[in-house]
Amino acid sequence: MMCATAGTNRPTDAREATGAAVGNTYKEALVARIFTFLQSYLTTRNPHSPEHSDDDRGATMVEYGLIVSVIALVVVVGAAVFGSALSTFFSDLAGSL
Repeated sequence: MMCATAGTNRPTDAREATGAAVGNTYKEALVARIFTFLQSYLTTRNPHSPEHSDDDRGATMVEYGLIVSVIALVVVVGAAVFGSALSTFFSDLAGSL
């Protein structure tokens, strides 16, 4: 930016005095805006921030659901694999009583 004093055309900024491109100020402002956006975005998404302190109810429910589904899968596979052997065992046990 040039100074608007009466008839003078001297630089008002150190970058203009050294001949630096005026476009650099736009680039610097853009980089600063991007940095500010990323900083605020990452701050709000941080699981260790105070906003997310004790809100893990959904995660606990999912964990219990996974545990129950694994137990059910083990029972179904065990019944399929050992079903006939268990049936024979209990039939023989009932016959001996």
